[in-house]
Amino acid sequence: SMICYFSLEHMAFTGGEMLESVNVNVDWLASMSCRFWCVCTVSEIWGCYLKLKELERDVTKLRELQAEKKKNDDKEGFLQIEHEIEFWMKQVPLVKLQILRDLLFILPALSWSLPTYHTSPLLSDFNSNCLLFMESCAHAYQLMYRATLQPSIYYA
Repeated sequence: SMICYFSLEHMAFTGGEMLESVNVNVDWLASMSCRFWCVCTVSEIWGCYLKLKELERDVTKLRELQAEKKKNDDKEGFLQIEHEIEFWMKQVPLVKLQILRDLLFILPALSWSLPTYHTSPLLSDFNSNCLLFMESCAHAYQLMYRATLQPSIYYA
């Protein structure tokens, strides 16, 4: 969907800014590109939800294995599994931050995808800018959190 988004967005830009002699409906291209952006954002939210479920399942299995190691008095195995659980649990905030970022993208993308955006927008420019500013703050926090992880965890 992002291939369609970027293609249509670039065609809208070149049609509106660079090729004035070409008869291109720039508003239609821009609104269609934002619809593909919405599809991408919703797909990413769904993918993050599935990733959270997968992390939950993996941690549950590791905790069961850890209980078995503790029962067998295998301290080395217990500690190794503890590190694996810690590794997976550090991924959860990254996924949740991605969901937050996508939720902050949804309303501006929907607003801009309407064909009547220029005449009667769903959101004012101020509201869209506030949501996008909050998304950029969440992104900065996500990057800082990721930078605090051990390199072996981040690049695994």
